[in-house]
Amino acid sequence: MTFQKILPGHPTAALVFFLLLFISLAAGAQVPPGVRAEQRELLSALGLTSPARRIEATDFTAPLLSGGETTLSEHRPNLVILNFWATWCPPCRIEKPALERLHREFRGEGVRILSVNMQETPLRVRRYVSETGTTFPVVMDSSGRISATYGIRSIPTSYLISSEGTVLAVAQGAFDWSSPRVIETFREVLALEEAHGR
Repeated sequence: MTFQKILPGHPTAALVFFLLLFISLAAGAQVPPGVRAEQRELLSALGLTSPARRIEATDFTAPLLSGGETTLSEHRPNLVILNFWATWCPPCRIEKPALERLHREFRGEGVRILSVNMQETPLRVRRYVSETGTTFPVVMDSSGRISATYGIRSIPTSYLISSEGTVLAVAQGAFDWSSPRVIETFREVLALEEAHGR
């Protein structure tokens, strides 16, 4: 069967078909497994835990402290740090300045932070955010649904999610996200993304 038979009466139909096919394939292109393995190796060297197999990060939609809603997948093709925390958690407070510095370093270009507050009131969280000078988005997990989905047993816990929505690494406990070594590693991870058509 020819494309002329599929799309009769349109001389340029075959060309249009191939262009649409190319765009579709490009949009769905995945980073090669070898590149993901290299990224996981870089992140493991920082002390982060990387899964041995491909794990999809469960998508969700939830309200933001600032108003409106956000969906995890809308932040692709950026790398996303999904950080679970609470105001009563001392290690979370210790970690917050490093996350803020990382946020300011990348300014949402290539790396984004979604800070998921676990089952606290907006009033309490808003006061905490004001005290700590937090400027990255805060997701309100009032029901605990998101934290349950991600199996959170202790906080802070952070998931580093790839541009495709897979889990690259996990940090349990307070982590120094803004150290020079971490910043350099993140730039290497992003460079690998760019080199393979992120």
